[in-house]
Amino acid sequence: MEAFSGVFAELQKHFCIDARIFLILYLVKVFFFWVIVFHALKSYKRREKNLTVLWAGSAVVVGFSPYTYLILAGRNLPFWCYCILGIFVLLSLYAVMKEFLHRMSQSSQNGITC
Repeated sequence: MEAFSGVFAELQKHFCIDARIFLILYLVKVFFFWVIVFHALKSYKRREKNLTVLWAGSAVVVGFSPYTYLILAGRNLPFWCYCILGIFVLLSLYAVMKEFLHRMSQSSQNGITC
């Protein structure tokens, strides 16, 4: 545990990032993200297109919250950090869209269409 506190202190000193805040944001994000995706799929099944788009947009905002903290609070971040964050964002978008489209195709196969 002491090794982690040393890493946290180094991150705080060099990049002005509190790793505990980032970790908390990340862990909390996971729960809320899946709750929002559940509501988006539920509204899709009810044929509420506007509400589905609102929930899907909320999932994107919640999904990017830890990375937004990193970009806004971080100082002196090397360029490769921004590249890795960009890759994470793109992979996250891909995974969400793939899952959402998969669920939508499953529901349309079950006779639910918009």
